[in-house]
Amino acid sequence: MFRLIHNNQLASAQTIFAQNLNAMELFSLVGNLAACLTTISFLPQAIKTIKSRDTQQLSLPMYLMFVAGVALWIVYGLHVKSTPIIVGNVITFMLAGSILMVKIKSTFGSRRG
Repeated sequence: MFRLIHNNQLASAQTIFAQNLNAMELFSLVGNLAACLTTISFLPQAIKTIKSRDTQQLSLPMYLMFVAGVALWIVYGLHVKSTPIIVGNVITFMLAGSILMVKIKSTFGSRRG
């Protein structure tokens, strides 16, 4: 009924487990790095847009769709309980959302008066 495992089989199983664990850690690192880079990439544009208030070259439909997509990523991240997805997208949402707000104000605010 029970089968004895030889020491070399046990060592082999432990090695396979360690390799899989290292691969999972590597992919977790890759996910965290991807979240950091894509989030930080919005920082220069957000700073420039907020300081200059110049949004003439920015596409309103693109930013509307992008911010909506980021909001959906946050919902997905919450559902799968993925901290890198949640944190990265919350920060991206705030940065891209601030650009979007400036764009909306400059687009519709300039039509008044």
